[in-house]
Amino acid sequence: MTQRLSDKHPSEFVQITFDYTKDLAPGETLSAGTAVVTVTVAEGVDASPSAILNGALDIQTPLVIQPVKNGLDNVDYHFLCICQTSLGNKFVLQAVLPVRKKTSPR
Repeated sequence: MTQRLSDKHPSEFVQITFDYTKDLAPGETLSAGTAVVTVTVAEGVDASPSAILNGALDIQTPLVIQPVKNGLDNVDYHFLCICQTSLGNKFVLQAVLPVRKKTSPR
């Protein structure tokens, strides 16, 4: 299931949090350095959707946190986060982030 996030204004800097709590077995952790976040356009037009990514991921089991900046107005960005675990499992979470100028900055 893809999580739809609250609208973000193009000038905002936010963090997208991928929560793997429901996927992890007791004692299982997310493996540092294994998370990968990719971004594509779900709706609208942006020739460089990965430009919305703003720096390194932060892995704090059970969370993977991806900083995000800017983005183009009226574009919905689709984020795919893949992370391996201490037990060798690989989990995937997805989110869609709409960018809208009409949104008041948080």
